[in-house]
Amino acid sequence: MKTEFTGRASSYTKGRPPYPKGILELMRSLGADEQSRIADIGAGTGRLTRMLGELDAFVTAVEPSADMLEECRHTCRELPRVTYMEAPAEETRLETGSVDFITVAQAFHWLDKERCCTEFQRILKPGGRVLLIWNSMKGDDPFVQAYSNVLKDFTIKQTAGNASGDHLKEKREFFGSDIEIVQMDNAHTLDEEELIHHGLSLSYTPSADHPDYQSFVNALGTLYREHCQEGSLTIPYETEVTIGSFEGSHNR
Repeated sequence: MKTEFTGRASSYTKGRPPYPKGILELMRSLGADEQSRIADIGAGTGRLTRMLGELDAFVTAVEPSADMLEECRHTCRELPRVTYMEAPAEETRLETGSVDFITVAQAFHWLDKERCCTEFQRILKPGGRVLLIWNSMKGDDPFVQAYSNVLKDFTIKQTAGNASGDHLKEKREFFGSDIEIVQMDNAHTLDEEELIHHGLSLSYTPSADHPDYQSFVNALGTLYREHCQEGSLTIPYETEVTIGSFEGSHNR
């Protein structure tokens, strides 16, 4: 599992959108309860991990970046049932057959799919489920269109975060069996500083030591002031949850 977020953990915490609470209801409908064990793979700064804590289940945040995991510990500091593992998705070091659910939020594109397929099957209990969760800004929104243009102007490298591809095909091939997709509406309300941190949290935009950094920050500030209303800005999102398992899969 690659990580391009060194030095970006604070911006990730301050700028990234939340996940809809409907995910918890979906997991409860799949059998999640206080006895469940959940591995939150690529947990990052704990945006989803903290919400999973509301299930009162046993949650392990698995994250390869020490900086991100430290932010996760801080985010989830009041949740005694959350534990932490500094490890890549491909080698979680979790016990074989130990988890009921695997969640992967905003991280599937970073995974070595072949190795993770093997590792996920190793750590899942029989009948265990995997939920791949993805927040996408709604492209028909005027602000999102303007923001996307700014991000395009300040893209400094190609990463998994801005790569194109047939993601639905990738998911189907990953599980080797039928998948279920659930769509949920979501939204993120930000102030100017938070919008700037959102832009800085992306893996392909200028970091603080890049010559275009200040120009990028200035452009984000200008964009915010052009679109904000009464001191805030709300970005509409669609959250896609892909539910899969390896039962009956040809990848077993």
